[in-house]
Amino acid sequence: MFNLVAKNSIPIVLNHIRGTPRDMTTKNTYNNLIQEVTNELEERIKLALKSGIYRWNIFVDPGIGFAKRRDQNMQIIQNLDKFSDSLTYPLLVSFSNKKFVSKKFYHLG
Repeated sequence: MFNLVAKNSIPIVLNHIRGTPRDMTTKNTYNNLIQEVTNELEERIKLALKSGIYRWNIFVDPGIGFAKRRDQNMQIIQNLDKFSDSLTYPLLVSFSNKKFVSKKFYHLG
């Protein structure tokens, strides 16, 4: 996909996910969630740039609901500023998986 995006000079959102939608729930173990998601997004950015995608066409999404538990999703939301500080690309936060939003959402700090 990177080659197609680069060839046509179109914007791309680099979303964090581990595995595939089929197996991502088994890949949600992190030692340091924020740092690991940041590092993995940085790797995707490097691949995109290496493929010829222009820097100004790259957006990053920490992947709410993708290979993360409910508490991890909340941790990401509470630390969006750290992603903005670490990654020098526009940040997009999409809530594809709305199951994590519940009464518990409002009780977490």
